Amino acid sequence: AERWDIRLDDLSQGGYAIDENTHTLLVDHFGFTACALGRSAFFRNALLVNFVKALRQAWHERNTGAFEKTHRPDSALMLERARAADCETVSILVGWELRGAGHADVWRSILGSDEGDMAMVFTRAIEKDPAGFYDGSVLTRTFCQWYGDESRIASCDHAALERMDGLLE
Repeated sequence: AERWDIRLDDLSQGGYAIDENTHTLLVDHFGFTACALGRSAFFRNALLVNFVKALRQAWHERNTGAFEKTHRPDSALMLERARAADCETVSILVGWELRGAGHADVWRSILGSDEGDMAMVFTRAIEKDPAGFYDGSVLTRTFCQWYGDESRIASCDHAALERMDGLLE
């Protein structure tokens, strides 16, 4: 509807990249051909999870824009952390839904990833309070767990500060 291009590319930083100006969403294919990706459950699932995160990030970009230009640096860091936590939380929700639809390998990949702690919190919360899935409390606990890993926060802050430095130049 908004004429976005979605492309696979070999990104050095991994994950995904979004170019808001050209409406291009790049997802890392880890240097593999399509056939090789199809044969590797690990990289295929990583590509899918990164795609989900990229879609959520594009949604954030459309709805909030680049707040590094309009907010103080400390506020921009806080908002960027919340955006990153949200993208991870939504990817975990999608993985859980795919698990329920018979694609358990995606969920297992998430459990084994750097966000495995968030997936475990999600699982424990939904087992403890199944109704929490519907009132948002399971997602809230998962979202809050993102802040439990100092390396995630540091990485997010570093990327945001790099973008701010680019704006100053």
